[in-house]
Amino acid sequence: MLINKLPTKWNQITIEQFLELRNLEKSDGVFSYQIDLICTLLDVYPEQFDDITIQELDEYISKIKFINSEPPKQYLSEFDKFKLKPLSKLTLGEFISLESYFSDDYVKKLPNIIAILYRRFRVNEWGDNTLEPYNYNSNDRLDWFLDFPITHVYGILPEYMKFRESIIDQYQNLMDETEQDDYEETEQLDAEERKAIDDEKRQKKWAWEQLIWSLCQEDLTKFNAVCELPLILVFNFLGMKKELNI
Repeated sequence: MLINKLPTKWNQITIEQFLELRNLEKSDGVFSYQIDLICTLLDVYPEQFDDITIQELDEYISKIKFINSEPPKQYLSEFDKFKLKPLSKLTLGEFISLESYFSDDYVKKLPNIIAILYRRFRVNEWGDNTLEPYNYNSNDRLDWFLDFPITHVYGILPEYMKFRESIIDQYQNLMDETEQDDYEETEQLDAEERKAIDDEKRQKKWAWEQLIWSLCQEDLTKFNAVCELPLILVFNFLGMKKELNI
């Protein structure tokens, strides 16, 4: 029976299934939504449940109650051929890329985030693990991790958020956390005030590019080298410049 093939805990759910579950819509009604849940978990078509009764459907749904809760906030530092890069060792370029994915519904961007944080590795001549450099597009690796259990990586999301908050707290004088759409009543502003707001929004839009441009000393040939600098080193350097006004 199909019901016996249903997963009963989160470590039996793949990353791909988890993302599909997150994308399911309830707009067609509870019955259709529940059928979609079951089909996603069993990898079958809805037509197989055309004759299902409400009682039978309830039995299926009762078996997968665990999906109503969040997956465990745990993650592996290493699995298969991949190793997690320590967050404290992120480069400026990696941090900027991650920020772009965490700016919206970051759970939907989980494959991109994993593709940045988890790298292939090899042992060097000294016996140390060496991670591959971030010189690729994470979009090219979206399907690399989809078959692994969601419990391998899900916890890295809140872990990164804690790291991000610590960075913002420590370097709050360098990071502007003001939302760009705080100005809802723009019709009450005069032309000069509107222009100032528009200028500020443009500055925020290109904030990272401006930062890299300044660190490059307006030399684009240094762009990649700047992006490869350790994030903490860059922020410490910028903090020193600001404090000493140099």
